[in-house]
Amino acid sequence: MMRLWAVALIVSLVALLLAPSEAARPPDTIIIRIRSINMVCLGLCPDFSVSIAPNGVVTQRNFELGSDHVIGTERYRLSVSERTDLTRRLDKLRPIGDRQFGRACDAYPMRGADNKRISGRLLRGASHYDIQWRGSAAPSRLRACFEDERVRHAVFAALAVVRINPISGRRLKAGEIASIAEW
Repeated sequence: MMRLWAVALIVSLVALLLAPSEAARPPDTIIIRIRSINMVCLGLCPDFSVSIAPNGVVTQRNFELGSDHVIGTERYRLSVSERTDLTRRLDKLRPIGDRQFGRACDAYPMRGADNKRISGRLLRGASHYDIQWRGSAAPSRLRACFEDERVRHAVFAALAVVRINPISGRRLKAGEIASIAEW
């Protein structure tokens, strides 16, 4: 009986050592899409995506408001530490599978600066934030609305680490901060 238990323990330890570790998993491509779901822009209306490849290459795309038509593209590379820090911050939000955080965005009423309700068309089923992790055995997706502060703050903080303006998607130069009008 003791011998059988010892063999089972040794087999378990060998299997544990041979199993791929979490650290050995290749990093995911992370895609962050931030957009306004209003069909009419009443001020700051972000509509861009930032795709960060495992090698740190960033592809930033600006879209025509309310569509998937690309009107501008920029590419640059993050340092290893920037990529690691961005990943670490966004992993705190990473769900298992596909998840809408909070209510669907079209459930929130549009409000102006005076907090009065504004009528207008919304992109149905669209989210202000759409974050995807692709490439691993378990891809993930998180969708959330601007009103969900936890997601908004985490996304803004992650983008700030790598000097990406969360309103325009523009890469800020070293020492440059986004103007108050862009935030």
